[in-house]
Amino acid sequence: MNRKIIDKAASYVEANNMVTDGDKIVVGVSGGADSVCLLFLLCGLKEKYSLSLHAVHINHGIREEAGEDAAFVEDICRKWGITCDVIEEDVPARAKEWKMSEEEAGRKVRYDAFSEAARKYGCSKIAVAHNMNDEAETVLFHMFRGSGLHGLTGIPAVRQHGDVLIIRPILCLNRTEIEEVLNDNGIGWVTDKTNLEDVYARNRIRHNILPEAEEIASGAVKHICEAAGQLAETEKLLEELEAVCMADCRHAENEDVGEAVSMASGEVNAAGEDGPCRDAAHKIVLNAVKLANYHTVIKKRVILRCLKDISSGGKDIGALQVEQVLELIDRVGNRSINLARGISAKRSYDTIVMFPTATDDNISAEAEGGIEAGVNIEYMTVEECGMDIDSLMEKVTDTDALNKYTKWLDYDRIDGQLEVRSRKTGDYLLIQNAFGEYVRKSLKDYMIDVKIPAAERDSIPVVACGNHCVWLVGYRISDSCKITPQTTKLVRLSCK
Repeated sequence: MNRKIIDKAASYVEANNMVTDGDKIVVGVSGGADSVCLLFLLCGLKEKYSLSLHAVHINHGIREEAGEDAAFVEDICRKWGITCDVIEEDVPARAKEWKMSEEEAGRKVRYDAFSEAARKYGCSKIAVAHNMNDEAETVLFHMFRGSGLHGLTGIPAVRQHGDVLIIRPILCLNRTEIEEVLNDNGIGWVTDKTNLEDVYARNRIRHNILPEAEEIASGAVKHICEAAGQLAETEKLLEELEAVCMADCRHAENEDVGEAVSMASGEVNAAGEDGPCRDAAHKIVLNAVKLANYHTVIKKRVILRCLKDISSGGKDIGALQVEQVLELIDRVGNRSINLARGISAKRSYDTIVMFPTATDDNISAEAEGGIEAGVNIEYMTVEECGMDIDSLMEKVTDTDALNKYTKWLDYDRIDGQLEVRSRKTGDYLLIQNAFGEYVRKSLKDYMIDVKIPAAERDSIPVVACGNHCVWLVGYRISDSCKITPQTTKLVRLSCK
């Protein structure tokens, strides 16, 4: 038997403080090589640390042979003196119920079952069988999909999950080492046939990309994981610098805006603890002058953290919205801008204020005259819209131009904050003439030209930037805001 591999894993467990004397641990066991190796390793440490192990196997209700897998796991647990719970779940049905992929639903089912078993047996830890190859796949998957630094830090050896710790004792081993341990000890395992198919993106990385990477450079998987570890250390440093920046840039105005609540770094209140402060309306105020002095990397992290906190999870918050707030910091003077998901940011003298402007997915504005327009204003890059600029321009020409209630604009050609309101005196459109020049046309004259009844004119929503009407909802957009082959940032306006 190759003791070096076992000792390597045992040292990894000890170095990461994964187990202590008397631990009660739930072990996720699918029956595959990885999880069987995990259970074998923990059984080897059982006497040394006086461990109490409880295996949990999940039948996902997807494969016909799943019952055989469960029987295999029960048999091996019986031989090794480990209690075993077999949980049956209809993952396809759960995926439909939860409106997620089967892969995502399966993960949720597993961790819910592990957590329930931990409560049942009084366990403080859950051991799962991620290995070095899994980590390399995760890093590449996040990189291909488009990820920030955090997504490239790999899989943590230990992480908090509710009231328990998730531990990964064999994360230091690759698949070759895992199978070597099992073969040397005469231990069998089962093979999930779905893992052999290239249905999931991770499987394609596993079967096609990583083997090619190993051909290009032997040890590629290990090197990817080592790079992920270095990035994890860098991420930790940046988190610390981010917290320092948040505390330094917290504006005094926050002390007067009501009850503060918990932030990602911990509990925050109006008395001056680290981090920004937000009031009952969920407003975050930062000192723009101080923030401007920090490195761009730190500024971006602070802004992203604030926007995600305001948006309750950060859906539709990304690099574009961060860049928009950065522009406010770099420009002296009062100015505001609408961001995604009903969030706005405002530069007011020496402060940056980030705040919600709607309670749902629509950015609605109630303007003079009592008008309410449920107008969606979405900001994105061309890449994020799912089409290249040529395809988008063709869509606008052939389809959207006929859709009175969906319009695309070039974000960089809009100078200021967009607002939804009723018409005002002085409103105008910019119309391109035969010489390519933009000529002002009063909104009133345009409404007369297209024969909008006078009684209806005040009830039609206007999306405007100052007095510049960029879209008279249901009619036309201003020519100066139209997308071009050079467009890189977009605004999508839509109204039911």
